[in-house]
Amino acid sequence: MLLSRAAAMQRCCKPRRNRILINTHSCFSTSLQHRHVRMEGSKIHRHHTRYPTPGDGHDFRMNIFGLLYSTSDIMALQDCVWTHKSFLPRAPARLLPNSGPYAILADVSDIASVMAVELKDGSPGLLAKNELRQTVAATLDDRHFQATMNLLQAFQNETDSLRKRELGQLISNVAFWSQWLIRGVLFEGKLHWQLFCESAVRAPLSKIAFSTNAALGRHQIEFVYDVFPDSVNLDKDVDYDDAKSIMDAVAAIDTLVGFRSIKGGSPEHNFRHIHSLMEYQMKRAFCGGEQILLGNVDGWNDVVEAARRANRVFQTMLRNTPPESYPQIRLPIKGVRGACGTVYHKHGVFYEGVGADEYVLEDGSRITGAYINNEWGQTGANSSMYKWFDLFCGVTQARQAYAADPISLSKMAAVFEGRMDSGQLGDNPIDSMQRAFDLFTRPPRHMKMLVDTEHRLRASGVLDVTKDPHILLQRLRLAYWVAQHRMTHGKYVLASIYQTVPVGGQSRAEGTGGSTPPFLKLFLDQTIQPARNFIIQLLMKKEKLNREELEEVMGYAREFDVFEATMEKVRMKGQQLEFDENVSNAHA
Repeated sequence: MLLSRAAAMQRCCKPRRNRILINTHSCFSTSLQHRHVRMEGSKIHRHHTRYPTPGDGHDFRMNIFGLLYSTSDIMALQDCVWTHKSFLPRAPARLLPNSGPYAILADVSDIASVMAVELKDGSPGLLAKNELRQTVAATLDDRHFQATMNLLQAFQNETDSLRKRELGQLISNVAFWSQWLIRGVLFEGKLHWQLFCESAVRAPLSKIAFSTNAALGRHQIEFVYDVFPDSVNLDKDVDYDDAKSIMDAVAAIDTLVGFRSIKGGSPEHNFRHIHSLMEYQMKRAFCGGEQILLGNVDGWNDVVEAARRANRVFQTMLRNTPPESYPQIRLPIKGVRGACGTVYHKHGVFYEGVGADEYVLEDGSRITGAYINNEWGQTGANSSMYKWFDLFCGVTQARQAYAADPISLSKMAAVFEGRMDSGQLGDNPIDSMQRAFDLFTRPPRHMKMLVDTEHRLRASGVLDVTKDPHILLQRLRLAYWVAQHRMTHGKYVLASIYQTVPVGGQSRAEGTGGSTPPFLKLFLDQTIQPARNFIIQLLMKKEKLNREELEEVMGYAREFDVFEATMEKVRMKGQQLEFDENVSNAHA
């Protein structure tokens, strides 16, 4: 455990030699130069006309305990995990192999797969018995870390493409299991009435997680969205107009790990794999998007239908994940950003062995490592699928999300070099959060796919076609389903967060990922803005619409008015909670 609160506050106000003071979010964060896993040689090409991604406008290397991973290594590893067919991984996460040169790493997945409070057969897991941390401590040792480093080096050296993909997927699976295991270690005490999360994650788990996640190009160790859903292969048709058919499909998705429960149909399983089935719809969307870019306007049918189906899946969320269940689900995916001193200790989390800072344990012994207290939490708002839809709606272009202007590039460079906090990337906190997700938590391959698609859309001019009212109507339909999703998200926040009792020191006002109450309203506004332009353009060409199409357009206009009014109430409720929490904290 950490020092007393008074001592913690004293250290926060008086940073030590190995720490860099950026702002109030990161007063404990260990500086890059004192981390053993860090980005080096970061160079943003200022003359680049496109948003920089690893190896394409942004050059750097990841120093992983002395092993150097170039952007080429990182993107090669990304290609082993992701495809161009959707934002889901090539294959579901698997248990780590218990034979071969890396067999010892099977211990990591063996422990994590039995950690959930409730296992598939209904029996209690390690978290229920308060035995996870002691099991990790008794099982993992330096051999596991050495095997991890051998695996990373073997991937670099492998020349056979099939074997390289196997190694790449193995690295991804180790990262997957270590991230889940870290969250279990951090939050086990919370399940057993501990005031704060675990104050330190001990080696070798910390070192295994940092090394594999860095090799994947991740710039933070906090739980990231792409670890939460999983690849799904539906072997039966789903009727997306029937809630029961959707719920049955979600419940049938097999999962190997979880926090509260891994049983199909349980609240946590449902919450997690609603997202998986939503992401699955991008296979259709990607096919349609490619047809659009090739000049086939029929591709819009698939893009719009994918968004509609994803919305239908999302609409079933509360049936198996009722509002009162969500505070327990939300707790272990909450990031350190904004939660230090309530959910987490004042210093955030200390990771042993990954840096040169010093930490004093409760028994007086000293360990070295890195402090982390300014990283973003897991949130569905970071899903790449809706950022892809935003490209075709015109949202991305309106907010200049991927603009490569000198100011944006300078801010990116400052963040990567540790001179500025990622919460200062944009013009306001919400814009900064969106940009931080792009830089820090979105998989590099996903980011490149988004940037490439945006570039192709601009180059092709397919979004500039305003003479064809049927294309405008398709874009309006797409914007409607995206706005409907964001409206539904707002209703869920109201029901499952604002109107429930938080547990474990959570804030009701602050989002799981670190956002503030206005962010949902802003997301909706960003969607509706171009949609209203489509409505205006269509009404100026109403003689080219039939009666049903004209009524459809006017129906969307009325719906958008309702969405805005409803979401404004959600925003006001959140800001009132935020005010009340600030007042309460000021008098604590």
